[in-house]
Amino acid sequence: MRHINEIIIHCTATPQDWRKGQRTSTKVKEVTRWHVEDRGWSDIGYTYLIDRDGTVQEGRPIHRAGAHVKGRNGLLAASDWTQVADAPVDRAAWADYRQALRNITSQAGFPENIIWPTQPRSHLF
Repeated sequence: MRHINEIIIHCTATPQDWRKGQRTSTKVKEVTRWHVEDRGWSDIGYTYLIDRDGTVQEGRPIHRAGAHVKGRNGLLAASDWTQVADAPVDRAAWADYRQALRNITSQAGFPENIIWPTQPRSHLF
């Protein structure tokens, strides 16, 4: 198993109602298609995908580095919509959530058995 010391959260930037009502596995298949057919990658770029309802689905195998972070995307830090001044969110709850995500690599079962934190609710969905 490769050494993992960092987790990068990346957003697919899909509309809020994208494939609403469809299973998470169906959405993952579509993202895989984008990455393989449209981008020419060998597989889906993301190791895990988190659906809007909090469902977590595996994507790329954990032993392979995510294609979406090759060279690290400098825009990631600036793309957290919960940090926008007028975002309808509980800022403290989201700060706690982001910290819990940062702490995932410290979990005893990481990376095979991850206990994912619960995403705070927002007024958007």
